[in-house]
Amino acid sequence: MACGAPVACSKTSVLPEVAGEAAAYFDPGRPDEIARVVAGLLKDDLWRTQLRRLGLAQAASFQWEGTARMVVEVYRRFL
Repeated sequence: MACGAPVACSKTSVLPEVAGEAAAYFDPGRPDEIARVVAGLLKDDLWRTQLRRLGLAQAASFQWEGTARMVVEVYRRFL
């Protein structure tokens, strides 16, 4: 995302929380769905362009300093 690549990823774990609306999602247990999503991205210029734009904005919302502050705050609360 941060380099402008459109992202296809699993819709499990925390990935949807991190990627938000900026990714194309698939069920990792369904190879046919993975293939459909990846093929769709390869064929659809508009979708790729949209995901690139959304991905750059989403990636920009994650900054090392902000992440470090949040981690320190969690440590302070629980340690």
